[in-house]
Formats: sequence, structure tokens, C-alpha cells
Amino acid sequence: MAGERTNLAKILITEDELHTRNTLSLVLESAGYEVITADNGKEALERILKDKKGSELFDLLLLDIEMAALSGLQMLDELKKKGVNLPTIIITGFSDQQTLKKIRGRGCKEILIKPFSPEEVTAAVEKVLGKSGR
Repeated sequence: MAGERTNLAKILITEDELHTRNTLSLVLESAGYEVITADNGKEALERILKDKKGSELFDLLLLDIEMAALSGLQMLDELKKKGVNLPTIIITGFSDQQTLKKIRGRGCKEILIKPFSPEEVTAAVEKVLGKSGR
């Protein structure tokens, strides 16, 4: 089983709600993905910038919009400033048109609106990464 995982994507989940973070992690690990978690935007940004130096390699970012210290939108802006282009799925509890427009304007590939099902999560990941998972 561990050998199969090397062919699948490495996903960074950035979510401040423990239950949601753990659920996403479980769903994606069960689907065979390698999952790393961060509980805030600042930690995730540091991991991604470290990734840029070759320490880790992320294929996808699942990013909550509302977090303390560094929001998802602020984090996307910082990544853009640093020249990091990482496919991103946004996680949000907000579905108003203004919020969705801000998200789409930052180049996000998919948006998961809370609450979401495990099937919606895996479908969004497969859509962004392609059916092969990478």
C-alpha cells in the first residue's frame, strides 16, 4: 500500500477547525493521497515556501478562507507575491457572490462550501489533479 502512495499527490490541508481538518485528512488518506496538515495560514505558508526550496513537494493546497493570523485570501496573495503557483481548492462556509468572486479572482481551481461530503472532497481533488491523482 505504501508503494502505491508515492504515485499519488501530496496534499497540504490548511484548516483551523480541528474536526474539519481531521475529517479532510482521513477522507484523502483513505483515497490514497499523502496528506500534510497545517492549522493556520502562517504555518502553511512557511511549509510551502520551504517546499519551494526542495524540502517538500506539494501538488495541491486545500485552504480554508477564514483563519486567524493569516486568512486564506491573504495567504493566496502572499503565494502570488513569492511566485508560487500551487493548485488550490478553497474551503469556506460562505457562499455569497462577493466572497466567491474574491476567491475566483485569485485563480482557485475549486471551491468546497461547508458542509461538504467526503464524495465532494474526493471529486474536487480528482477534478483539480486529474483522475490519476497527480
